Amino acid sequence: MNRVKIFTNSILSFLLLLPMPIPAQGLDIATGDSILCKNKKLDTYMALSTKEFNIAICFHGESCVYDTAGNEYFYIGQDRKTNNQIFLPANYQILDSNEWTEKWEVFNGNYKYEVFQTKKRGGYSSISVFQNGRKLYSAEATKYIYNCYD
Repeated sequence: MNRVKIFTNSILSFLLLLPMPIPAQGLDIATGDSILCKNKKLDTYMALSTKEFNIAICFHGESCVYDTAGNEYFYIGQDRKTNNQIFLPANYQILDSNEWTEKWEVFNGNYKYEVFQTKKRGGYSSISVFQNGRKLYSAEATKYIYNCYD
């Protein structure tokens, strides 16, 4: 009986040492930050979650105003099921300055990621993924934060 107990305790001790999967990390709505940006020691410009992904646009620089000299912007995409992430430089486009509509484009080989946001009519944000120009995925945000006000 003691051998069974020792064996069981040994197995349980071993299991506690195994790395446990880290849950998908997205938005901290209370603070208006993306945990994805914080983990990279970057500030949050905007972030969104869909059913499948957590997405963050992060920046490093003096302020979050896009045209501030020296700012760098990054895209972090995280699969909520596998926790796999990509971290890439992000390119910014203003689509309509009167309506506060903007788009972020990110390129990774044959893939293009587009994050769209507008603050008109209460705000809206979405993510689309293209491969060789063909849309593979598109979803509207289920959670969204915008942390950069002029």
